[in-house]
Amino acid sequence: MPIFLISYDLNKVKDYPKLITKLREHDCQRALESLWFGEFNNTAQELLDYFKEFIDGDDGMLVAEISKGKLARKMTKHGTSDWLASHG
Repeated sequence: MPIFLISYDLNKVKDYPKLITKLREHDCQRALESLWFGEFNNTAQELLDYFKEFIDGDDGMLVAEISKGKLARKMTKHGTSDWLASHG
């Protein structure tokens, strides 16, 4: 399955427990405060259409498929390296 990067800008400093809950339900890994990795059998557009239901209309979201083994990172949240290793 491909790995996707999911990132968002939540405007007006709102709390989005529904979005975070959905990301966790899908075994996504939070790498940075508003950046997650997830493994899905979907397209980027399908994932955007699904997850945008949990944010407001003035918020931004980006979903991109990434190439396994072609990712550089520094200072990501605990568990990110293990998650990527087990999903790559």
